[in-house]
Amino acid sequence: MIADGVILDSGQIDRLAAELESRSTAVGFVSRFLQRLPDSLACVHRSLLEGKSEGALTAILSVATSAATAGAVQLEGHSRAVEHSIRAGDLGAARAAAGILDANAADFARHASALFSC
Repeated sequence: MIADGVILDSGQIDRLAAELESRSTAVGFVSRFLQRLPDSLACVHRSLLEGKSEGALTAILSVATSAATAGAVQLEGHSRAVEHSIRAGDLGAARAAAGILDANAADFARHASALFSC
């Protein structure tokens, strides 16, 4: 499900920090996620373009799971839409749905940067 308008759930980061008993570890997770995200999305796009549904599914599941943990609401939602299309065997729809992922990632990076710079 895609939450319209919600890019970052700071409450999720707070929950992660509480679970890890460390705000800095939670922020570190988000930072590492953001560092790996361009390569992860490139893998999703490449796998979809090459028609490699298993590779695309593995890559998008990694993005979706990490996005959920990091509080990247829109990115997770759109990743789940891509996942659903792959599982349905519709790689054309998956490619179309994946078109927004890079913009979602950039939006999340801006919001996370603003949150952590305070």
